[in-house]
Amino acid sequence: MNTLLFLRATALLAAAAIAAPAFAQDAYPAKPIVYVVPNAPGGSGDVIARTLSGLLSRDLGVPVVIENKAGATGVIGAQFVARSKPDGYTLLVSSTGPMAVVPGLRSDLPYDANDAFLPVIKIAESHTVLVVPAAKPWHSVKEIVQAAKAAPGTMSFASGGNGTVLHLQGELFKLKTSIDMVHVPYKGDAPAVTDLLAGQVSMMFVPTQSVAPQVQAGLLRVIATTSSKRLPSMPDVPTMAEAGVPDFAGDAWFGAYVPAKTPASVVVRLNAAFNKILKDPTVIDRLQKLGLTVAGGDAASLMTAQRADMKRWAEVIKAANVHMSE
Repeated sequence: MNTLLFLRATALLAAAAIAAPAFAQDAYPAKPIVYVVPNAPGGSGDVIARTLSGLLSRDLGVPVVIENKAGATGVIGAQFVARSKPDGYTLLVSSTGPMAVVPGLRSDLPYDANDAFLPVIKIAESHTVLVVPAAKPWHSVKEIVQAAKAAPGTMSFASGGNGTVLHLQGELFKLKTSIDMVHVPYKGDAPAVTDLLAGQVSMMFVPTQSVAPQVQAGLLRVIATTSSKRLPSMPDVPTMAEAGVPDFAGDAWFGAYVPAKTPASVVVRLNAAFNKILKDPTVIDRLQKLGLTVAGGDAASLMTAQRADMKRWAEVIKAANVHMSE
């Protein structure tokens, strides 16, 4: 081969090498995608993933397989995704907890929530309400605060577990109103609601979907919502701000993530697919029945929410001296 032909061949090989990664990215996806849920089957995150997986598979043209990797308050599943190959074939659907709360509770977290992942999209928001047993005399936040100040340490609030968003909302309520209440943690929302109905605890911050039947039956009374604005399903229920506790907005959310260093083109493709299916009427209806509001939008909005909640809950954790071992 003469020098001219050699140089031409070398140039062609170099161009092919440069084009190969771009072609591979343009062909995404080309194989099944694993959608990791860091919780046990049946929870909100699991139901969300299964609601979206079929339509996501149809839009992307490849199977989307759900894998539940529960444990350690969502850390095990999140860690698995963080350590996965950043090629867009391993996704995480996470709630606020593993990404914005646990980082403030654990100094030994095996991943940096801000650096180990790339946000894809905020999928939905979960609305929380403050409820009391219907047999209790309180009908407003003001009356609860007055009762708590009249008998410090005698009232209590339940949560589905220590270090959960619901627990921290209770602690935030105490800090904002300067009242003294006892925190009673349970292993999940269901047993907490059971004791709330029995009057064993005074109040609870809880997702709307967890108490909708009891509220409709007149067994529980909704005092306020932690949302920034009133809920369409409960137009007569004031926000915490309207009830006299400003800067309390703190709805939980669910978002989709991929490992850090995943190609930007892959993130854009996934974001477009999610946004498309989140407009599907069946998806909207299904999520609304779970007490969720569809979010959607660009990837940056999820990271903005995550960083804001990280800061908010870290401040509450420090001020209330919350520890995972409680």
